[in-house]
Amino acid sequence: MKAFQVNWLRTLCLVLVFISVSGVAAFAAADEHIYDGANLLSESEIVDLEAVATKYSQEQNVDFLFLTTADENMPPITDYMGDFFEQWSIENNQENVVLLTMNIATRDVYLAGFGTAETTLDNKRVELVLDRIVPEMQNGDYADAFRETVTTSSRYMEYRPGVNPENILLKSWFQLLVALLLGRVLLVSCFTMQVDV
Repeated sequence: MKAFQVNWLRTLCLVLVFISVSGVAAFAAADEHIYDGANLLSESEIVDLEAVATKYSQEQNVDFLFLTTADENMPPITDYMGDFFEQWSIENNQENVVLLTMNIATRDVYLAGFGTAETTLDNKRVELVLDRIVPEMQNGDYADAFRETVTTSSRYMEYRPGVNPENILLKSWFQLLVALLLGRVLLVSCFTMQVDV
């Protein structure tokens, strides 16, 4: 009887280990954000970017994905990106995606939002993000450009659709300056009123 219990316990432990290992592997596969076919990033940069993409993906409920290639004979970048997204979204059961695609051979770069990100990262906001990251890409700073894509896109997505997130009226420094000027005007007005009395 004891031998049966020991064998049963051993079998149960093996099954649990197998389930947990396969579950971790499945989770890791579904949690991949960097698809660097052009080998633009080092292993440490990929690890760092995966962490950044995972953090902001969870905050925004939108996956931030990066797709690179170095294929001169590739179809137009929009088709390549669309095919990738279609397959990825089916495999991962997720349609809310921000996807930056780059073909280093043709120097084509395309950034797009899908699902809810199509509204929160509209064409005007995409242009603002590209204005920030293209100079970094031209300098070969791909890891910095990809990180900037995630952080800037995420910040822009916090604003109501249709609002320009780079509007000076929304900048903290400008709001602080206006508050200080109003405070000074009020202080001078109060002092002047006291002197008049």
